[in-house]
Amino acid sequence: MKQITVLIIVTFLTSQFCYSQYQISIGLLTTKTFQDDQKEVAAAFDFLEGQDQYNPTKIYIEDISTIDSIENFDIIWFHHNDPSYSIQNSETLDLLNQYLQEGGKMLLTLDAFRSVNDLGIEPNSVETKNKEVADGGYGRKLGLHAFRSHPIFDGLNGGAYIYKPQQDTSVRISGYFDLNIPQNGAVVAVDWDYIFIRENAKLVLEYWTGKGKLLAIGAYTVLSESNSSRQHLELFLNNCFDYLNEDKTKSPVHHWQYYPQEVIPFESDHFEVIERKSNPWKIEESDFSIIRDKATKNYCEAAGERILIMGKETGGIDEIWSHPFMAFRDYEAGIKFSNKDSIIWLNEQTPQIEIRPESCIRNYAFQNGS
Repeated sequence: MKQITVLIIVTFLTSQFCYSQYQISIGLLTTKTFQDDQKEVAAAFDFLEGQDQYNPTKIYIEDISTIDSIENFDIIWFHHNDPSYSIQNSETLDLLNQYLQEGGKMLLTLDAFRSVNDLGIEPNSVETKNKEVADGGYGRKLGLHAFRSHPIFDGLNGGAYIYKPQQDTSVRISGYFDLNIPQNGAVVAVDWDYIFIRENAKLVLEYWTGKGKLLAIGAYTVLSESNSSRQHLELFLNNCFDYLNEDKTKSPVHHWQYYPQEVIPFESDHFEVIERKSNPWKIEESDFSIIRDKATKNYCEAAGERILIMGKETGGIDEIWSHPFMAFRDYEAGIKFSNKDSIIWLNEQTPQIEIRPESCIRNYAFQNGS
């Protein structure tokens, strides 16, 4: 039998004519009064041009005359740090509103945050404050934090320090503070510096208007200055553009809530209270211990693989950390004997202190016991 060999040649075409990566078209909204060399706008445009996934174009506010000039952009980004500037032309504002109503997406950053008032999508007035930034021994960490999670913090554990200046400075932040709460927007993130989450400084909001969506970020997205957290900032901005452009989200969407708190009773047929008697805590003898008859206000700690407890020798707990989160702080304990009405606070006593590798042991002596 005669064998026939067939050679099949398959050619894979990889040229730009058969494959092209989709790019998000972004219109960087600016004004001719800033000129092309306006530092912050220029830095924002350079950032977009340096990313393969974006196709950026500058849109001059003075040239917006019809919806045709903006409707083909996936996202319009209004970014500037001039507190004296806002869009005044009502026709331009109407066209931007029409763009949103028809499904457009907008990102407002820094002083452009106030445009939520100019566009008429938020009736409550935006506030602007100056914030002093100084290195108190822990760096100048400035950032934003979600309530649990939000897609703009993908890969950032629910929050990010996106701005870390090289020297002490003052920054301008825009948003809603204290009892001032946005009427229409949902609060995505609040102010976060060092270990402090400022729940009453609402700096990132999102709005849904018509078929469109808008994100407003009132602080820290500075692109023209030296920033040790630049990589975090860029990831954060990329997440913002992805979130605006995509209908589906990777992370659950949560928002900060500011309605009055209430205690709701827990009722369950499967809940059972188990009473247990206390047992003496047996402390093994150790060759690695330091004992002093009188405790001082010196720092002491007990650390495990996951948790760190910090405090003073005399009593109380200053902070408990399960890194990178602080569980709680400023814990105080007191004893009330049955023959007295007052509480004896332990951190006001002078116990015997024993320091071990695994623990700090305080032995308190009272008239009624120890």
